[in-house]
Parts: sequence; structure tokens; C-alpha cells
Amino acid sequence: MSRSPTSLWDSLLERSQLLGQDISKTEYFLMLSQWVLDHSDDIGAEAIKIYGLRRLCELPPDLYAIDHADVDVQGEIAALEHVKPTSRDVLAMILRDQLWDLVAFRSQILCPNCGQEDLRILSTGDCGLILACDRCIWSQDDHGVQYKGTRVGKPATAADLESKGHLSRSAHVSGSGRKR
Repeated sequence: MSRSPTSLWDSLLERSQLLGQDISKTEYFLMLSQWVLDHSDDIGAEAIKIYGLRRLCELPPDLYAIDHADVDVQGEIAALEHVKPTSRDVLAMILRDQLWDLVAFRSQILCPNCGQEDLRILSTGDCGLILACDRCIWSQDDHGVQYKGTRVGKPATAADLESKGHLSRSAHVSGSGRKR
């Protein structure tokens, strides 16, 4: 019999609290990924598929700029304590968002369409990099031209980001220094 969302959540909280105060972003990603894979039967195949959890969990963390992610691990863990998902779908959405925030690098470019989020840098494979908004349907190339392709991007690797200078830009730009 599968466990309730509350029981699953308590299990995730227990696992995250065992990590300690000095956990790296990569260690947090690995813990979340392994927890999802360990509990995939309880979360449910449909929720795993709909929210792309297996795809995110199977990304090799050494290829991504996880330690450059704009994520406060201790803040994320503390926030988990204040949320109790009422369904497997809500649980899966929260896990997807946490994993996505760790692997999908945020540019310092505010979405020109909705003005609400910094664009994420995604790879379309052989087509290169696109910048996409998590809030609206906007995507663009590195030059600001709207992207109208049909390929669904995956998070850009650290090598992709480095080759286009995105990692070096993020190190020199403060949180309030976005390009607009």
C-alpha cells in the first residue's frame, strides 16, 4: 500500500534534516534525487511522468552548474517544514520546482514578456542555448530574438554556460544587477 503524501513529506523532512548545516547544493540535489527515486512508487508513476521528475533526477550533477544556483539550501529545507502537501501532485510539483531551481541556471536577464522572472538558460542540443521564462511562454536566443522552435530545452550544462560566458557573468553581477 502506498504511503500518504503527509507520510512521504515527513520522510523527506527527516532525510533533509540528517544532512546538517554545511550541505552543498550538489549534495542537496543528490539527496532530493535519490529520495524521489527511492519513493517513486509511492509518489506514483503518473505524477513522476507529468512533472518530469525522473528526467530531472537522472541528470548527472557533475555536468551542471548546481553549485552556482541561486538557491539557499538551508532556507529551502526550512521552507519544507512549513508546507504539507495534500496530494501526490502537489508533492511532485514541489520536488520538481526544487530540483529545477538547482539545475536550471538563471540568467541575469529579466523576462521581456512578463517582467516577473529572470530567464533560465536551456540547451536545445545542436541548436544551442535559449533563455526561457518559468512564468510565461517566452523564450529567446542569446541576442534577445524570440525563439520559436519546437524543441523542449533541458537545463544547460556547466560547459554550455561557460562556453557562452554565463558563469563568469553571474559571478560579477549582484542579485539586483539584472539586465533589463
